[in-house]
Amino acid sequence: MLRDRISKSLDYAQDLLKIDLKYYLKSGFWISFSNFWSLGAQLLVSLAYANFLPIYIFGVYKYITSTAAILGSVTLTGMNTAITQAVANGKTGTFHKSIKYQLKWNVLYLLISGSLAGYYFVQANNSLGSAFLILAIIQPLSFVGNTYIAYLHGLKDFQKYSKYSIVTVSATSLATILAAYFFHNVIILVLANFGVTMIFNVLWLYLCLKRADKSNVDLDSIKYGRHLSYTNVLSTIASYSDYILVYHLLGPESLAIYTFATLLPDTLRGLSKNISQAALPRLAAGTTEGYFKNIPRKSFFLLIVIGAMTAVYYFASPIVIKTIFPKYQEMIPISKIYSLSLLASINIIPITLMLAKKKSKQIFTFTFTGSIVQIVSIVILIPLFGIYGAIAAKMLAHVTNLITSYIIVYSSKKSYEQ
Repeated sequence: MLRDRISKSLDYAQDLLKIDLKYYLKSGFWISFSNFWSLGAQLLVSLAYANFLPIYIFGVYKYITSTAAILGSVTLTGMNTAITQAVANGKTGTFHKSIKYQLKWNVLYLLISGSLAGYYFVQANNSLGSAFLILAIIQPLSFVGNTYIAYLHGLKDFQKYSKYSIVTVSATSLATILAAYFFHNVIILVLANFGVTMIFNVLWLYLCLKRADKSNVDLDSIKYGRHLSYTNVLSTIASYSDYILVYHLLGPESLAIYTFATLLPDTLRGLSKNISQAALPRLAAGTTEGYFKNIPRKSFFLLIVIGAMTAVYYFASPIVIKTIFPKYQEMIPISKIYSLSLLASINIIPITLMLAKKKSKQIFTFTFTGSIVQIVSIVILIPLFGIYGAIAAKMLAHVTNLITSYIIVYSSKKSYEQ
């Protein structure tokens, strides 16, 4: 009886909101569970960084991870999206095909990171030199390994993905927390974080490759993944250039404060990925007939949810930060201001549609516009206003992305209805 009532209530809500809630509750449960687990683990790791590491050491470590992320833009970062779509359409052999292709391509990361390591060794900075040498070896394998995520998403096997993800996150978080507690050393931190992640990524990839059918290869998806990767280069640079500039202009301590000021809002922003991860394979395999009519309704519903989440964080953040980040209380006003940019996260709706339908030109226009705005803003505002300038540039980029995503999709409405 209760089950029937719940089902009828969901049917009513679906008719009202024009959203397939049953699908998202079923598929989204495992994604949400995994993401919430990751959020909790990330919070624990952040607590370890904030309470166990000297501010200077964490600032240097953040510089290393940010630089590593920028270097990662030379890998095929868009391949996972393409593999998800190919597998969702029954082209499972594309998964196998992409692995060899990525391994060859990622040699570029090894060469660049290795060269950067050589530069720091010449400068007698052995810590940074060793860190980037380790990353040159680990990251090419790790980036290829995480393709298992795309494969499982394409199969809509969110339960297995969740289990694999939870094991990886748990092991990596534990290793990183222990490294932060016992060693105030950036090299050990890099090994604990990136090394453990790489081991599990490769393990899950191996298990998935044994299962996957090698037939039905879609070479167009490989090409699409390559084009998406080209598009992601500028956006990745834009996303992490603020950390690099803050480090060089304001110092490691300021970078540490800036990192924690943006950490919690960006973690909450990541929850919107639940929607994208669940919707992408379904949109990729289906049609968009009637989709546009419901975009305003879906956007408004999502805005209410995110607005409530933002309000809670805005008013609760002073207490939360004083409790869990006692050494970083000066970041409170910065974090409160930045949390308002969470409202721009509703652009996950048009972004997911562009990705699902492989609108390469539209995706490029979207990422190029937002990235240029962010990079120019960072270069201008950080030297003038310091950390507040960096926050302003980041918020401006989010607002730009919100506006351009809807404009691009609606201006190209006919291309989705063909």
